Amino acid sequence: MLNITEDKELLACTPAPVNPNLFNPHCTLPYGLTLEHIRQALEEFIDFLGFINQQLHAKGIPRLESFFRTFSGFSVTSRRTITASVNRSGTEKMRANWVYEDSGE
Repeated sequence: MLNITEDKELLACTPAPVNPNLFNPHCTLPYGLTLEHIRQALEEFIDFLGFINQQLHAKGIPRLESFFRTFSGFSVTSRRTITASVNRSGTEKMRANWVYEDSGE
């Protein structure tokens, strides 16, 4: 049976889902991005973080956030991961809207 500390740690390994109702529907996003792109990027990051943390917990290793806490690296890692995901969404949207003809040269 888990003790209270272990139970809290296991709960912390399962992040809360992204709530799209908390997004500002009036914000202006660049490059054709939408709130849906941002939501998807956040969900990908939350899923990734939850998966990694659950795997670490199963091996008795502290959560990923613990490794980066002292160097403020977690916020940098989070920002880079989410930005990469948003960039991928934005690039896909831009490519979908480009008209490109290959001249064969």
